[in-house]
Amino acid sequence: MTSPLAPGQYVPASQAMLASRTSEAIGRNPDRRTGVVSAIDSGVLTVEVAGGATERVGYLASYEPAVGDVVALIQQRSTWLCIGRLVASDGGDGGALPGVLLGGVLFSTPGTTTLTTGAEAAVTGYVFTVTLPADRLVEIRATYIVDNNTSDLDFPFMRLRENSLAGPQIYGAYSLIGQGHVGVVQHVEYWMRTPATVETKTYVLTAQRTFGAATINISRYGIFGAIDHGRSTNVTVL
Repeated sequence: MTSPLAPGQYVPASQAMLASRTSEAIGRNPDRRTGVVSAIDSGVLTVEVAGGATERVGYLASYEPAVGDVVALIQQRSTWLCIGRLVASDGGDGGALPGVLLGGVLFSTPGTTTLTTGAEAAVTGYVFTVTLPADRLVEIRATYIVDNNTSDLDFPFMRLRENSLAGPQIYGAYSLIGQGHVGVVQHVEYWMRTPATVETKTYVLTAQRTFGAATINISRYGIFGAIDHGRSTNVTVL
């Protein structure tokens, strides 16, 4: 006699059927997501997805969930189904695929922050909330275009902060730019080992004019997001 299924679980008739049904589901509806399991309750997962949103989803019986797992979701009508944990292509560390985007902002419309004084300012649109899996090597990356549209020399200082403009600074670096309407694509990247427990964080990019009297424009470009690079136990921290 077989054990009853927990609510939200699904059992395929065979592995072949599972592969077929999964392929068909993705083919019919290409909506797919990745997220981080933040809670497990009576066979239902709470999954944090990009942008800080939360989904309560069922999962396949072949998957044994754990808080902190990075998982793949497919859409079934108005709900989502967890089809399992993302693993490295060689199966080596049991973690997420290298380069999985955990959350962030992709810029498709223009937006500019103009610095005319020495005051630090939040860069327009550069804020996102993400759930970080435990014990991972995660990169926070921001790309942008910086333009000094005057003949004055200046070097804006870019900061990555938690929560808000007034929040704690976790990274800072100068942006080097030329004089006179020269727009340069630049980036800020910050690498970290996440804690032993799942955390939800908000990140903000700020800019500050530091040297002269130039007018500096910071324009939206590319992405501001968090990228999972695998188990942090594989990395030596100096």
